[in-house]
Amino acid sequence: AAVKEAGAGGAESAAAAVVAVVVEKEKEEFKVKSAVRMVIPAAKGGYMIGPKGSVVKELREASGCGIHVQDNGRSPDSRVIVITSMDKPSLTTAFLCKEGLIKCYLRATESPLSPDTAPNAVGDRPADQPYSCRLLIAESQIPGAMGVDNALAAADAQATSAEIALLPVPDRPACALPTDRVIEFTGTDAAVRGALALF
Repeated sequence: AAVKEAGAGGAESAAAAVVAVVVEKEKEEFKVKSAVRMVIPAAKGGYMIGPKGSVVKELREASGCGIHVQDNGRSPDSRVIVITSMDKPSLTTAFLCKEGLIKCYLRATESPLSPDTAPNAVGDRPADQPYSCRLLIAESQIPGAMGVDNALAAADAQATSAEIALLPVPDRPACALPTDRVIEFTGTDAAVRGALALF
């Protein structure tokens, strides 16, 4: 009987160990979907996609994000780029969406290249011109993004010298949803990039 009990106990211990490993594995693999929406001029849509989708494919591969340039059916003036990623909740400062967002920002604001240029080629970025990036955010998410009394945005602006503004409702583009607001980042190229990385 003692042998049987030891054997049963050993089996239970082994089973518990397997369960522990499975639980640990699930913890490691648990991820959440993150999404960022960026507004670009409609004229830039084709440039972001590239011939036969070559540029957007390169952006996806380089960033590890899902990147989709939406149809501009609601607006002839602007289009929305949706950037998505699967991230571990504990690594909020390393969301892949940030990498995808910055790469899309760089492509959308560089001096245009000819269509036959390699998809990973980089256009000029004149230092003497202002840069900007507009993001769409649900109105319900504004406190989390901007902070109480815009404290988070003010801290990011101070750290990067970028201007970060929540635009008035009338400035919402036609491509946005009725519950969206626009956060605009302006400044030098380095300042805007820095602010996007902190956002």
